[in-house]
Amino acid sequence: MNITTHTQSICFENLGSHNVFERLVMRDNQAIGMRIAGGRDNLVLNCDAFRNWDFTSEDGTGRNVDGFGCHYAIGPGNVFRGCRAWFNSDDGFDCISAASAVTFDHCQAFDNGDSRTFQGLGDGNGFKAGGCDGSAVAGKGARSDGKTLDWAFVAGSARQVLEFTGVTGEVAISKVQVTSNP
Repeated sequence: MNITTHTQSICFENLGSHNVFERLVMRDNQAIGMRIAGGRDNLVLNCDAFRNWDFTSEDGTGRNVDGFGCHYAIGPGNVFRGCRAWFNSDDGFDCISAASAVTFDHCQAFDNGDSRTFQGLGDGNGFKAGGCDGSAVAGKGARSDGKTLDWAFVAGSARQVLEFTGVTGEVAISKVQVTSNP
C-alpha cells in the first residue's frame, strides 16, 4: 500500500539532550536525513545528507524531505557543525518553527530542491528558519530566539539561499559564501 498524501519519514530523529551525532551518512532515502525535534545541547558533527527524496507521497514532489531539520520544542544549544546537505528534494537545513536558537557552523548546502538531473522538486532553500502558524513556538509573528549561521557555503539552491520567515529574534550571519543561486 502506498500512501500518496502528506507523510513524514525520518532517518534519524532526536528528542533527547546532550547527544553527539558524528559522521552519519543519510543518503538515497525517502526521508529527512537527521531531525532534532526536542531536547537541548545536541551536536550534529560532520554529517552528510544527500539524494533524499520522497517520490511517493504528495505526487512525488518530495516537499517534506530536508537534509537536516531542527524543529518545534527544542531547547537552546543545538549545533550543526561541519555538516553538508545536497540534492535533497526540499531544503538543505530547515529549522522552521524552532522554539530556540540553532547554530549552523561550517555547514554547506548545495543543489537542494532539485533532483540529480536538476528537476525542480521542493522548496529548495539552502538554510530555512522561521515560523509557520502564529503559535507560541516561533510561528509567524511569534517570538523566536534567533539563529546563527557562521562559516557556511551555499550554492545552487533552487529557490532561495537563506530564508528567515517570521524570525523576530536576532539572526547572526557571518562569513557566508554564496554562489550559483537564482
